[in-house]
Amino acid sequence: MLIIPSIDISRGLAVKRIQGVEGTETVKMDPMQVLKTVLKYVGKIRRIHIVDLDGAREGRPINVEVILRLIREAKERGLEVQIGGGIRRLDHALIYARENADVVLGSIIFKNPQEAERIIRELGPEKVYASIDVKSGRIAISGWIETVDVDPISQLSVLDIRNIIYTCIDVEGKMQGPMVNRELINKIRYRLSLKNLYYAGGVRDKHDVKYLKAEGFNGVIIGMAMYVKGLEHFLDHE
Repeated sequence: MLIIPSIDISRGLAVKRIQGVEGTETVKMDPMQVLKTVLKYVGKIRRIHIVDLDGAREGRPINVEVILRLIREAKERGLEVQIGGGIRRLDHALIYARENADVVLGSIIFKNPQEAERIIRELGPEKVYASIDVKSGRIAISGWIETVDVDPISQLSVLDIRNIIYTCIDVEGKMQGPMVNRELINKIRYRLSLKNLYYAGGVRDKHDVKYLKAEGFNGVIIGMAMYVKGLEHFLDHE
């Protein structure tokens, strides 16, 4: 089970929000300082998750300079990196793919699947993650501001998707424990040929990690709890 620290970027700072709502930030830090702390655990972690929150809202990469610094520093220390938020075109994806980072696609899968297919074809399916962000039972897009009533499986099944991040927005940042839509997760696992299935949202302790492993996830993204409890709390979870 991979423990994947998350660094969310807004206005050049590492922040943590409740349910992704702007103005609810409980953390505002220098992102390089956050990464410095994460790097202490190299060897126990091997991947980090970065989100351009402003990019997700605006529909284009915004915090590019700071994110490229984070990617380069992390890669120098041997960490894998996945970056999402505002990647809506191939040229957006290439900004990060040129640094050998994986890209996370969300809104584009549901609003412009042809461009999503183009990105997957250009980068290769191993380098692309699809983000399924669930809010009150619906798929959230455009920085979680808009929701759409779609069947994500039908959308994903026409794409060569091998990596998925499932986020429960209802508990995101609340540290109330994960919420898993078992029916949807079972469909994802049995109808798609996946390599990786990661969970994000509400994770509070190593017991949640064990629960998610039993539910079929092979990675868990740690956000708020990383700042509140520290990564070491999650690394001894077996």
